[in-house]
Amino acid sequence: MEEKSDFVNPKEILQGNLVHALRWKVCFLLRECGQKIMRLTSNQEALSAWNNTQVFYLQEAAKAHCELQFVEKAIEILRKKVQDPPTIAVIWKMIDIYCLHSITKNLSTFLEGGYFNPQQCNALKEELLTTLNDFSNDSIAVIDSVAIPDIFMPSAFGMSDGNIYKNLWRDLRASKGCTERAQYWKVLRKPVIYDQRPKL
Repeated sequence: MEEKSDFVNPKEILQGNLVHALRWKVCFLLRECGQKIMRLTSNQEALSAWNNTQVFYLQEAAKAHCELQFVEKAIEILRKKVQDPPTIAVIWKMIDIYCLHSITKNLSTFLEGGYFNPQQCNALKEELLTTLNDFSNDSIAVIDSVAIPDIFMPSAFGMSDGNIYKNLWRDLRASKGCTERAQYWKVLRKPVIYDQRPKL
């Protein structure tokens, strides 16, 4: 719990090293939960203490634990089962994006515990944006590899036939009232046309 992150360049903590930060968050939140419950049980019943620790402590610790388990299992499967180097690179990007997103949405926890300093927090936000931008080239291929049926991904941009503009136009025309006048048009005043000629 006394550890602090000492990275300077966010690239140093990508590809698996963000897991350490997620582990620290779980430990920190569990310690906070324990201390809060112990404080409350000294002057409340155990059930009331448990209930009053739910929102900001126990729920957050459970979410942090699930995020950590998800990432650790993904890395384990990646290292054991995937052999293709381009696929490994894309999956690492997705894991990094997930970890960066998980960390940046809870930066207050890391600041409160002193794991990251404000400059590192800003660097992580910038790294998330950079990694998302890098991943944009691979995102279509990832979606195609999963082959989600069109019925589950009803987007003109994501249809399997590839006719983006045709599908977008079809969806626009199908929306209710897109070719009608707005209902409020009768209450609008007629525009006043000013005479532009000089009065003198």
